[in-house]
Amino acid sequence: MTRHDTGISLLEMLVAMAILSLALVIAVPLLRSPDNDTAALRTKATLITAQLRFLRSTTQRTGQSARMTLDLAKRTFDFQQRIPTLELPDGVALKVITDAGMLQSAHKFQILFFPDGSATGVTAQLRTKGLSCTIRVISLTGSVLFDGCKS
Repeated sequence: MTRHDTGISLLEMLVAMAILSLALVIAVPLLRSPDNDTAALRTKATLITAQLRFLRSTTQRTGQSARMTLDLAKRTFDFQQRIPTLELPDGVALKVITDAGMLQSAHKFQILFFPDGSATGVTAQLRTKGLSCTIRVISLTGSVLFDGCKS
């Protein structure tokens, strides 16, 4: 008695679906083609938030104060040599609001993280082409919050 395969097995079907899923995961972001400025803004805001959180946790772990310097003229975020300096992409506007009010004349501003968990409070808004991303540092707890990006 001979066996004739006239169909495909379940395993073959699962392998084919896995390959198709992988191809879709790679291809869909390339096909969507979002606005480069919008994607760059979201990425930069997320990266700044992550690095501020890292700086806060390092401060609490080591027991030593740390700071991040925001240079408004150069449009850079300097994380005190612990993390590489970040530059804002062209076309991104930056607005900084401190606990004391809006920062207008100063070219540099520092966010300080203290070993007790507190920090200097600040809200930074990154804006481009109708999209605004907000990052907040709460002074009492030192928590770093990313409020997301809104149109």
